[in-house]
Amino acid sequence: MFEGQLLSTDSHNLKLAKHVIGMAAFIRWVNSFPESNISMGGHGDRLLSPFMAGFFSLSKSDKDNVLFLGVQYEESKWMKMLPWYAACIDKERKVLGLLCDGVSLGHKRIDPINVLIPIESDWKLEQLVQLRTLCMVGVAVENSQVTQVFDQSQRPIKLLHQPIGNAKRAHMIEQRKSDDGMSGLFE
Repeated sequence: MFEGQLLSTDSHNLKLAKHVIGMAAFIRWVNSFPESNISMGGHGDRLLSPFMAGFFSLSKSDKDNVLFLGVQYEESKWMKMLPWYAACIDKERKVLGLLCDGVSLGHKRIDPINVLIPIESDWKLEQLVQLRTLCMVGVAVENSQVTQVFDQSQRPIKLLHQPIGNAKRAHMIEQRKSDDGMSGLFE
């Protein structure tokens, strides 16, 4: 299910191609549902409805401090291609956010896509507090129940516990520092 996923060993051009293909596949997936199932938020935020959140499942390993995000086949088509730089548990907004940079293509800039999956249970949010890594796993679902677990993504994603806006700002500052020394700080 995660074959062809974005890997750190991919060349720059291959990463860019997978990024753009992943964004297009996400937009195609979103457009296959009625418009009321997703709402736009701040810069790049896409809040899924509770109905759409049902396409994902959560499980955890306390021993390894890992949150497993169960991903069905159709959703894996775009999930595996996007370069998620972090996942974020935002207790205030009650969401799991998957954060992805935008991309520049020539003179065009494509905005970031941050997929926000609602977590409606306070109890479930509390269960996730100690976890530090998110890992995607392929799942099959029948009658709203996970019936089979397939392969695991080979790309762990750091799991933050803070408001999504703070995580995005911290990432932007880190990017600017690593891009060009100090010049990015004065834009």
